[in-house]
Amino acid sequence: MQDDDQKAVGGYDHAMILAPELTDGEQTVASLFSPEGDVRMDIATTLPAMQVYTGNYLISVPGKSRHYTPFSGVAFETQFPPDAVNHPEWGEQYSGISQPNQIYHQKTSYHFIF
Repeated sequence: MQDDDQKAVGGYDHAMILAPELTDGEQTVASLFSPEGDVRMDIATTLPAMQVYTGNYLISVPGKSRHYTPFSGVAFETQFPPDAVNHPEWGEQYSGISQPNQIYHQKTSYHFIF
C-alpha cells in the first residue's frame, strides 16, 4: 500500500533524515537486501540525510543489456536534507551551506556482503 507521497511520485523519491548518533561514518544507517537474501549492501555515512529513489520515471531507458523500466533499480544518495536552507531551525549540522576558505570532509561507504 502506498502513502500519499508515494502515489504523488509513483514510488519512492523521499529524503530520510538520519539519526545523528548513527552518522559517524562507521555505523550502518541503511541496508538493502537482494530478494533471495544472498547479497546485502550496508551504507554508512557522515551526512545527515539520504534520498531514496526507486527509478519511478525510467521509461524504456536503454542500458548495456536491456531497456530499463520503472522500478528497475534503486538509488541511495547521502546528502544534506533538501530544502534545509529554508529551515534554520534545523541547525547548522543540517544546512549544507558551504562557507569560503573552509575545508569540508564527508564520508559515505557502501559495503557489500555476499
